[in-house]
Amino acid sequence: MINKFEITELLEIKSMSDIETREKYKFDVDPSKTRLVDIIAYYDIQNEDIHCGLSNCHQPHHMGYLVKTSDDYETNIGNYCGRNHFGNDFAVQKNAYLAERRLQNYRKLLNEVVYNSKDIFKRIDQLKNKVRTGLINL
Repeated sequence: MINKFEITELLEIKSMSDIETREKYKFDVDPSKTRLVDIIAYYDIQNEDIHCGLSNCHQPHHMGYLVKTSDDYETNIGNYCGRNHFGNDFAVQKNAYLAERRLQNYRKLLNEVVYNSKDIFKRIDQLKNKVRTGLINL
């Protein structure tokens, strides 16, 4: 029997309240006094303006990231804010986060294929049989 690929569910953010209700969330984080440690989640919320959580920014945006900082807070930042205020640290963390998201999507797809493999092989055998009997011409 084939084992399933382990999937760690990624945090899904659908509204600003999903961010604000987090225990370690802080809206007014000073980027000159902290470092970016990790990207926790990505969000794309088109129906509301999300204001950047950095104290020197607060620009509205719709797409961004929930991040963890070195002072153990979480805040939200847009893509431009992250790049402008955290530079290379943001680029490295963003690439690592996006790579993890891709891996999770691949694992989900592989799990679906493994789960449906008997049906897939059965369908392949049916198609081969149709080719052999002349019901399908290639």
